[in-house]
Amino acid sequence: MLETERRHLIERLWVEQPKLFVHGEGTLCIDHTGRNGQEEAWPLGRDVLEWIAGILPAQASTLETGCGYSTIVFAICGARHTAIAPDYQQHGRIVRWCEDHGVSCADLRLIDARSQDVLPGMLLEPLDLVLIDGCHAFPAPALDWYYTAEKIKPGGYLVVDDCQLVTGKQLVDFLEQETGRWKLQVRFGKTAVFRKIATGPVVEGFEWIDQPYCRNPAPAPAQPGLFRKWASCWRRLWSSAP
Repeated sequence: MLETERRHLIERLWVEQPKLFVHGEGTLCIDHTGRNGQEEAWPLGRDVLEWIAGILPAQASTLETGCGYSTIVFAICGARHTAIAPDYQQHGRIVRWCEDHGVSCADLRLIDARSQDVLPGMLLEPLDLVLIDGCHAFPAPALDWYYTAEKIKPGGYLVVDDCQLVTGKQLVDFLEQETGRWKLQVRFGKTAVFRKIATGPVVEGFEWIDQPYCRNPAPAPAQPGLFRKWASCWRRLWSSAP
């Protein structure tokens, strides 16, 4: 597919805003929504989608945890793409949009399961890009990284979405300190992109002492005894005030 065709299809995707997710009450919507009707996660921004489309090599091998507009963009780019998300109905809507717009799904593999359940047993080929945007509960993003990081090619990319959430932020904070193995390539608001600069292992064989993030001492816990003493002194001062 020509680059102009890619751009046109991504423009169509963004203009049409297909509703891929199901609200808790059964209505279709663009975004995930929580049990209380509040948004919990959002689709990748257009800037991120266009960046992905611009850097993927021909016949790229890619994987994402979660699925959505990004899955459609990977298909538009002709990637050999795997998306892991426990929502077969959403998978069907993605395929229908692609078919309706002449986008081939021949190299699109949609796995109806949680990534933490299937990644440990998957035999992955070397990957040009991994997108972590599935379950955001602790420790899912870290597990997604753990089971895919070794398969990312040297020079390949790791995209971490929703790093405004604590679980995504923890992973980003960790990777930012892995300066000999990962490099922060670009930041798009709540999405961070890292490039793998190591040619050897990045997960296997490491202990905490080998990882700068883990070597940093943890913040000292609050000391209840000191707090009680301070509160007692404050009460005495307050009671003795004129």
